[in-house]
Amino acid sequence: MLETAYGQYLDDQIIDTEATYWRAARAKSCPFFGLAFYMGALASGASLDTAEAILKLGRLYGEMVQIHDDLSNSFADHCGSDWLQRKSTLPILFARVVNHPEQMRFMTLLENITNLDQVREARGILLRCGAVSYCLNEIVHRDNIGKQFLADLNLPNSEPLDQVFDHIVTPIWKLLKINLEIS
Repeated sequence: MLETAYGQYLDDQIIDTEATYWRAARAKSCPFFGLAFYMGALASGASLDTAEAILKLGRLYGEMVQIHDDLSNSFADHCGSDWLQRKSTLPILFARVVNHPEQMRFMTLLENITNLDQVREARGILLRCGAVSYCLNEIVHRDNIGKQFLADLNLPNSEPLDQVFDHIVTPIWKLLKINLEIS
């Protein structure tokens, strides 16, 4: 709980680099999911060594959840609190720090976001500058690491953990399939 509270504190600070983003994200979401995976492993009769390995898997899942949450909040139907509070979620941070043609316009919008039209314009920039693609790649990358980690654990039944990871990644694959079918 202390680590998560510290993560919340870091999340309220100025996040101006990817390193500071990951430090906050790993402290905020990862301990909760790591502990949940760990306790689940112990409750299912896993050895202490296996439970500690699954704790690491849960922390990785926590990173995926944080990125997913950042994307969801950036594209919510309302003028989300992340925009109004000028939080540096991963897609917003990407659009702020990565050089792209609309970077200055994005920065201007961030300074003065007060209505849904401005949020919509900023969301369009997130899509065009590669922020969304970057976040999706980060989720898929972590999913690949998690799948390999699970395979290396050689659990008698990894299906429940596979399903938990699939819950985050399946919407991405569906979105990409729809877009590829349209092209």
